[in-house]
Amino acid sequence: VVTMHRDIVTCLALVADTRGGGKLLVTGSADTTIRVWGLGPGARGRQRLRRSSIRRWSQQPLPSRPVRTLHGHSGAVTCLAADADLDVVVSGGVDGWCIIHRLSQGEILRVIAPGNSEPGAIRGLTLSKNGEAVWIQAKNGPLCAVDINGNATGLSEP
Repeated sequence: VVTMHRDIVTCLALVADTRGGGKLLVTGSADTTIRVWGLGPGARGRQRLRRSSIRRWSQQPLPSRPVRTLHGHSGAVTCLAADADLDVVVSGGVDGWCIIHRLSQGEILRVIAPGNSEPGAIRGLTLSKNGEAVWIQAKNGPLCAVDINGNATGLSEP
């Protein structure tokens, strides 16, 4: 995996590919890209990884090429979340942007700038289970929730 990125891998997510019956590994990098890797057939749906499952996956070679490469950040990708059921990858970067891509096709659906803080790197994010909100933690601001359209829906106290 690391050989396909041009810089260090800074974040990753492993998600069940309910459409393809395998797993997808999504990696973000300091090279500004996100790569999606197909890990072959496996358990369907959202299942917890058991030790035997981890051992089985660790014994299989990683693919030599990603399924797709996602672009949009102007600096390192610092965090990401992915959900195959919702068909999205949400990423944050040092550029201060949160980008929502379509997982299956790779196109950018929305670019969100957390408007509640001074410009700064996105330190962390997560996607709600129903896909209605993205929780974003920017370097210089409080935790905020935005809907898929980028409208602020919640803000933590500083």
